[in-house]
Amino acid sequence: MKFFTKSKAIALFLAVVVVASNLFVAPSTAKAADDSSVLDLVNIPNGSATANTTVNNEFEATTTSYAAIEVVVPKEVGMTITITRNSDSYTVYTDTITSSEWDYDEQGMIYYMLTFERMTAGGYNIALTFDADTPYAIFGAQSKPAASISSSNIILTKGFSQKLSVTNGTVSKWTSSNSKVAAVDKNGKVTGKSAGAATITATTTDGQLLNCSVSVKANAYTEPALTVSNCPYGNAYIGITKVSYNKKGDLVIKASFLNNCGHKITQLKNIKIAVKDKSGKTIGTFSKKSTKTTILQGGKKTFTYTIKKAKLKKKTTQDLRTADVKSSWNYLRSAY
Repeated sequence: MKFFTKSKAIALFLAVVVVASNLFVAPSTAKAADDSSVLDLVNIPNGSATANTTVNNEFEATTTSYAAIEVVVPKEVGMTITITRNSDSYTVYTDTITSSEWDYDEQGMIYYMLTFERMTAGGYNIALTFDADTPYAIFGAQSKPAASISSSNIILTKGFSQKLSVTNGTVSKWTSSNSKVAAVDKNGKVTGKSAGAATITATTTDGQLLNCSVSVKANAYTEPALTVSNCPYGNAYIGITKVSYNKKGDLVIKASFLNNCGHKITQLKNIKIAVKDKSGKTIGTFSKKSTKTTILQGGKKTFTYTIKKAKLKKKTTQDLRTADVKSSWNYLRSAY
């Protein structure tokens, strides 16, 4: 005899009652739930029990989330119910109810509902012992965790990629609001095409839209130019303001020299510049023994140095935006 349908079980899915122990709580007022928000745990509509004889039913929790278990009978009966976790034989719930403790829905359906805040994914056993012969049905529902995207905001360097993914949902398509800035393939791999902003959207099979804001930056290491105000008097300073690739794949370095030593600088000596990736591996190095120049007190001058592609330690294009640049040098000054 079939007493209950799957859709009815879903319709009676309860609002979760938050309890400190995370165990089942007493039955509460049911509310309707959308089919897309629940997963079936148990559906055994034709069970039959003999008085004072325990019947066991196995079920699987597919995720760790809110859940409800419902036992349905055609007539009130005394019942002992025990739910055990298979992995460690831990009893997550046990109780004995009298024939007067059953609930009724608006159609007169007789049921006993258990809800709990959190059920760890895995296998369980529900053991029922009735004090009289009775057919019974067991139904369960578990809330489906909301789908989420791996990153809601990312910064990409032009020419580089990052893969996005979606958990608790199946993606039907990936789209970009501006594929000239950031393109995305069918697997969620986002590639920076040009500097700018775009939104990547993952559309799930159940119609959810999950967005990731993408900012694409030029492939260059940049730092603000030095000023006298942030360089203490009595010395001269070097600042690497930009490192980038030219069309040939050479590494071009812009170095700004600022003189605040109180004298005229006439020569730069032993210039050394090392460009490393974010993991500390060398991309390229530049060195020069000396350069004659004139930099008056309070003045600055920018020099351009080039490391040919053939001389680079890493000849494939590297992400310079996240590079680490170190420099050292000496100088000669005038006597006054």
